[in-house]
Amino acid sequence: MLLGPIYSGSIKINMARAAKTAQIIVGDAADLTQAGNPYVFRTNVSQTTAMPKLVKLVATSLKVRKIAIPWVNNDFGKGGRDIFIKPAKLRGLEIVADAPTEQGQNDFASDVVKIVRSGAGAALIYPNADEASVT
Repeated sequence: MLLGPIYSGSIKINMARAAKTAQIIVGDAADLTQAGNPYVFRTNVSQTTAMPKLVKLVATSLKVRKIAIPWVNNDFGKGGRDIFIKPAKLRGLEIVADAPTEQGQNDFASDVVKIVRSGAGAALIYPNADEASVT
């Protein structure tokens, strides 16, 4: 049995290399469990479940119409961003800043300027845990 890793990209590599080995994963990327691998067990909800609920919260409770999405440019970040956009558009949200960032990035000044200038009423900040500590 494998416990982890936590990043979606690393999990995909392990899944390919560790055929028929049970894996308990934390990764959020929707495609980690969509393939139907019977040896993979997710310990949290996937982006496919979480993002539409987040969109509903933003649109109905917060009543935001314009949103910025700074996201980490990897399987996790791109997956979450992509899954957020469709239900967001269906609920009338406008994505006014779509800002990919890089793993290990520690200067977000230009991203913050872009978000502030966009007129967004809210931002879905979607980095890895390491980058989240400095955003």
